[in-house]
Amino acid sequence: MSLFSKIKVGVVSFTETRQMSGSKARELYTRKKHLELVSFLKKKGFEVVDPMPIFRKERSEIFGLNKREETFECARFFNGQNIDCLVIGCWHWTDIYLPVQLVTEVNCPVALYTEDDPAWAGSVYISALSASLREVAPNRSALVHKRIKGNKQELYRWIKGVGALQKLRVASLMLWGGDYPLRMEHLRDDYSYLKSFLVGEILSEGQYILIRKAEDILASQSERVDSFLKWLRANKAKVIYDKQMCTSTVLQKQAALYLAAKDRLKELKGENIVGVSVKCQPEVNTFWGVNACFLPAFLPFPWDSEGKKEIVPTVCEGDIKSLITSCLLYLISGEVPPMFGDVRYIGDKYWVLSNCGATSIFYASYSLNPLETLSRVTIRGNCHGVSGAAVGYLSPPATYTLARLIRIQGKYFMQLGLGQVMKTDEKIQKKLGFGSMWPISVLKMTVDPELFFEIIGSNHFCAILGDISSEMTFACQQAAIPIVRIDSEEELRRAMDDLVQL
Repeated sequence: MSLFSKIKVGVVSFTETRQMSGSKARELYTRKKHLELVSFLKKKGFEVVDPMPIFRKERSEIFGLNKREETFECARFFNGQNIDCLVIGCWHWTDIYLPVQLVTEVNCPVALYTEDDPAWAGSVYISALSASLREVAPNRSALVHKRIKGNKQELYRWIKGVGALQKLRVASLMLWGGDYPLRMEHLRDDYSYLKSFLVGEILSEGQYILIRKAEDILASQSERVDSFLKWLRANKAKVIYDKQMCTSTVLQKQAALYLAAKDRLKELKGENIVGVSVKCQPEVNTFWGVNACFLPAFLPFPWDSEGKKEIVPTVCEGDIKSLITSCLLYLISGEVPPMFGDVRYIGDKYWVLSNCGATSIFYASYSLNPLETLSRVTIRGNCHGVSGAAVGYLSPPATYTLARLIRIQGKYFMQLGLGQVMKTDEKIQKKLGFGSMWPISVLKMTVDPELFFEIIGSNHFCAILGDISSEMTFACQQAAIPIVRIDSEEELRRAMDDLVQL
């Protein structure tokens, strides 16, 4: 199964076993609304798994499922199709035990959808079905199902959120170099527990694999390295050379390390790796002698000198929580890469998200066109490591969805909110001093900066272009991860109250 295939949505409608004077009108209405919903979801780009043509011929008088044996057969059909989520069309009153049976047998996220139409009994049907699902609670999907009335856009966002979560649950993450640099405890985690509910597999291998492959590339495939550096120049990336940190030899090693990582991911294609981390320090940036900044800059971008490629969310320092967050953001978006960085500064008027050398170059221009993006990038000597260049830029104004999975005393939370990127000039850049060569996004303060400073859950945070906060919320609800909105002073104060009472 490809992690980047369309989200599979099962759609089914039920009806009553009782025959009455309004049965024909009921079945015509049910058929019409079911087909409208299927059409909408297909137009939104989902792969719709619709069992109704199997169970009901075009001219069948009864459209909805209304028999116990049909329900079990439908469950087997959905399970055989590996659907990511299930939408039950609740158009009019149905024998409640039938959809309860289906949800029991098909354990995946469930939405109950009806139209906002007082002429039909959709609302009462959902109320009864929802109560029965929570009463029986055969699985978590039954317990946390979603009710939606007439709002197809909300249904779309719910599917995007829970569908991304389902894909993450069968995905693999790669930690090159493992975790825990500089003894930062919050970068570690309970991998077995994460695999029990949130991610499929967590792989780890030493950074020497990348170093050895990079050295082989430099020795026998140097034309690939030259082509990559020529690609940077052709797309007008600005390169500022110096005598130690950013020399031609240093850039060749950084480019070779990036190509080695890309090659390694191809070798591991069968592992369904959706995102990676590179520990970098000290094995790469000290012992090997150059930093690994080209990985977080270019792996999460769909083009390089060798053509079009997959976007691979990339974080640093073995930060598994940021990696999970980044991958979830990307699986929801499916279009643009996520950003990863340090909470570099928090002031009265703004705060700065800026990683220590690189994050996706996409955020230099919000374009997937290499020329439009690289022409806004400056590659120059970094401020740490034995040698190596940072891939810097100033992000233009935009709206970001900001998020980071955190853990407090073994319990997970998702810090989530919207942020507005300010227009940034060189004055702000120079004020940053240390790290002024890094990629920089300056965000307006929308809450009390002291409160924000007090509650922020890590020195690392993740972001993605646009507002997908609703989709993230649906995903977290399905995974039983409480959300703390960092763009709400009320929620931040409540989180502080909860924290001091632990």
